[in-house]
Amino acid sequence: IASQVLAHLTEHEPRWLRRYDPDFIDHAQPYRVFELPDQGMPVLREDLLAAGGSVSFAKGKKQIALIETQHQAQAQLIALLATHGLRDLVRIPLEEDDCLALIRRYDSFFSERLERVKELIAERTADEDTQQKVLAALLPQIAARG
Repeated sequence: IASQVLAHLTEHEPRWLRRYDPDFIDHAQPYRVFELPDQGMPVLREDLLAAGGSVSFAKGKKQIALIETQHQAQAQLIALLATHGLRDLVRIPLEEDDCLALIRRYDSFFSERLERVKELIAERTADEDTQQKVLAALLPQIAARG
């Protein structure tokens, strides 16, 4: 079922397979490249005394990486991207307003895509356990595309 849904998206609804970069990033705007670790859960960190932001990546209780940013919006965008499965090198806008706009656009796209994928799975099976298994198998395949 996961293969059927992925094939359907590829052939009939490729807009749901858009990638963060280049589809959401404006390359004409200045950006910084951050390396997101391939493992670990992102956790936003807030330091009231510091001007910037940071995201730590934890595996269990152990911190495996810390990314410091110019401002909290960059940290929020990094955490969002990592949560949605984007890892490795990512471009993050320098300007806070650009980061906030990108957070809204990408998170909205991701939520709408998830709903569409769930609809396509439900069209193929009514069993809720099977739907969850297919979704769990399909999401990494979609995330691997970018």
